[in-house]
Formats: sequence, structure tokens, C-alpha cells
Amino acid sequence: MKSTIFSVAALAAVAIAAPAKNNLLALRQMAPEITDADILQYALTLEHLEDKFYREALDNFTQADFADAGFDATFYENLKEISSDEMTHVSYLTAGLTAAGAKPVAECTYAFGVTDVKSFVATSSILEGVGVSA
Repeated sequence: MKSTIFSVAALAAVAIAAPAKNNLLALRQMAPEITDADILQYALTLEHLEDKFYREALDNFTQADFADAGFDATFYENLKEISSDEMTHVSYLTAGLTAAGAKPVAECTYAFGVTDVKSFVATSSILEGVGVSA
């Protein structure tokens, strides 16, 4: 009796799942193909965002501003290094896409809402989280 109930339940599950599986397959077939260039464009978009964010911060806030907000000189030097790394990422991805015959996505105009060092630090935590999760 238990095996009959199990068999019926298993067949019902397969019958229910079959249309969903077919629908998923149909959706995948209708979706545009994602290429390596598409993935690199996505990465470049994020790198542009991070690059611009750190460049703006270094343009708008001095080491003294960071010190006044409670951050030491090492923190500021690390920001300069991060900014340089982000610029390198943009250059690397741009060169790779160009070499592959793709037109690299341009930097957008951003409004980060950063008004002081503390809001910069809070926003950088969010942006870095997005970058890591991407």
C-alpha cells in the first residue's frame, strides 16, 4: 500500500513538473544568447561605476577631510590604491573588448549622493558589496 501511494505521488510530481520544465526550456530558447562580450560589458559597467566613485571622492575630499572624520593616513592611501586599481580594471576590460571587436560601454553619469566622508565610506561599503556579489 505504501509503495502504491509513493508511486502515485511520484507520478503526479513528474506530471506536474513536466509542463514547467518545458516552459523553462521554451523561455531559455526565446532568450537572447549571452556572449562573453556581454558579460565583459556588464563587468565594465560596474568597473566604470566604481572607478568614477573613487575618483570623485579623491577629487572632493582631502586627506585632512578623512582625518577630521576619524580616518588615518593609511586609510586615505588605501583609497588612492583602490582608485588606481579600479582605473586599471576599466583599462583592461576596455582593451580586451576592443581587441575582441566589441565596442566597450561608455561611462555613465552617476549621482552617488555623497556629501561628506562618512557618507562616502557608507556608500563605498554598499558599492563594494554589489561588486563582490556580481
